[in-house]
Amino acid sequence: MELSDVFFNKMIYHVRISLLTYHYLKTFMNFSPPCSGELMMRAQPMIVVNNVEASSAWYQRLLNVKSGHGGSEYEQLMNHEDTLILQLHMWETDEHPFLGDPAALKGNGALLWFEIDDFEDAVRRAEDLGVEILDGPLVNPNAQHREIWIRDPDGYTIVLATKYGDL
Repeated sequence: MELSDVFFNKMIYHVRISLLTYHYLKTFMNFSPPCSGELMMRAQPMIVVNNVEASSAWYQRLLNVKSGHGGSEYEQLMNHEDTLILQLHMWETDEHPFLGDPAALKGNGALLWFEIDDFEDAVRRAEDLGVEILDGPLVNPNAQHREIWIRDPDGYTIVLATKYGDL
């Protein structure tokens, strides 16, 4: 066997192992590689709340999501594809000294904006929760979509909107 044959066989072996690893990760770990050689990035917003369990129940009902962690100090809210949508953290914890000031206005200058497919149902869920509606439901002519602006129990501004260009 020539040296080039040995090299080729080793290369084929490593390609097979890579393909098997990729297949395993994709099948059993819900892994998807970055597209077009670009690095993947996904926002994982965290808000600090007074009562993690109550806020979790509120967001689960409003957004039709599920708990991915649970607990009285920290929560992860996941969509139906098990993608992290929102993190909730309690104010009174020691491990994160830079969470902010609990006495300050919540979310000043920042909005939690959720693109949703079930807009009408979400509006009904918001109304059933008795939320403070800040604006809407309305049509945003610039984005060509529907949106509703509400306030969550901790004072954060939440926007529920359909996909850009939905109309």
